[in-house]
Amino acid sequence: MSEPEFVFGHKRPELKKELSEFWTLHQPLYRQDLQRFRSSLGQPSMQAIDQSIQPPLRRQVAAISRDGSGRMTGLAWVVLRELQADLGLGSHAYFLRMYVAAQARNASTHRLFEVFLDGFQASASSRDPRAGVLLAENVNPGLHTVAGRRYFARRGFRLLGGNQFGSEVWLMRLKTRFVF
Repeated sequence: MSEPEFVFGHKRPELKKELSEFWTLHQPLYRQDLQRFRSSLGQPSMQAIDQSIQPPLRRQVAAISRDGSGRMTGLAWVVLRELQADLGLGSHAYFLRMYVAAQARNASTHRLFEVFLDGFQASASSRDPRAGVLLAENVNPGLHTVAGRRYFARRGFRLLGGNQFGSEVWLMRLKTRFVF
């Protein structure tokens, strides 16, 4: 297992091809996992959720993990969305998403998350300055534990509450920097 790589804001043509191959193989599995998690929490189907959410302004891969042979095994990406003003969180937010292939889920998942967070917090000049928060929707019921919540809190997140789909929503304030 190689060290995960932070790639947010990097433009590499070969990465685009790898991502396409990764999603061709893993997108059905990713959707199955999400549906299984949501069903276990009594949440609506992915189709109902997808229809209720505004399209993202931007989606960017932020960190990748690989196995020993260099094959991509996991991704952390962010989705930039405009927020409703009444939420009191600013006009825009980044939403964290992660997926790690089932055969690679172990300590590498934790390390991918760590590399993502460290890199994303340090990349203020590469992020959209309108987004003052990073939101993470915790749909995995295996992480709805005291230890899971303590881990998120130690990494700088605070529990915002639950969303209309029954998931936990965690918030991290981001330092922003305008670059002209």
